[in-house]
Amino acid sequence: MPDEMTQLIGVLAQEREAILTGDFDSIDRLVSEKTELIEQIEPKGDRKQLRSVFAAVEHNQALLQAAIEGVKRARERLEAVRDVQTSLSVYSPWGMQTITDANGATLSKKA
Repeated sequence: MPDEMTQLIGVLAQEREAILTGDFDSIDRLVSEKTELIEQIEPKGDRKQLRSVFAAVEHNQALLQAAIEGVKRARERLEAVRDVQTSLSVYSPWGMQTITDANGATLSKKA
């Protein structure tokens, strides 16, 4: 059976794959596995393996941050699309922005 460090590297690889595929249910499960393995690792482990684990953790953290940012931007975009459907932003002759209710409103184009 592989040692805890090797198992942790494998769990981090699974976590990376789950992040890249958007399998957030697996990420939740892998966090508990990762935590258990980290608690079992001897602090004076092999430096090369420790660097490998550290690099994998940093990489996964960057991927998670990017996923969170992507979800945030998608939510903002969906809100903007929804706002366009329910309201209309126009400028007055004085240059002041005014938001009007677009429900039931009609627009007429003038040449």
